[in-house]
Amino acid sequence: VCMLCHTASIYWHPRPYYGYFLCHHKAGAQAQARYLKMLLQALSRQSVFIDSDDLKELDLLFDIVKVKLNHLVVYLTAGTLSRPWCAGEIVTAM
Repeated sequence: VCMLCHTASIYWHPRPYYGYFLCHHKAGAQAQARYLKMLLQALSRQSVFIDSDDLKELDLLFDIVKVKLNHLVVYLTAGTLSRPWCAGEIVTAM
């Protein structure tokens, strides 16, 4: 029974799995997003993904947003919705 539950957990929450994903416009809120990441990690004890931490695999970014996170946090500034990556992350999460 334990093995079945463990297998189901891996299926529904593929690794790595993030509690939060921070969507932000780098020019308008990079420092604030980094600070928010530190706060969320400290208060929730969950992993927080911010794309500037892992710029090597941007092609996997939408996959992370779609199946590997619990909450999408959008840090809205004047330029957030005008950026294609930010808009794509929001649409993919829905």
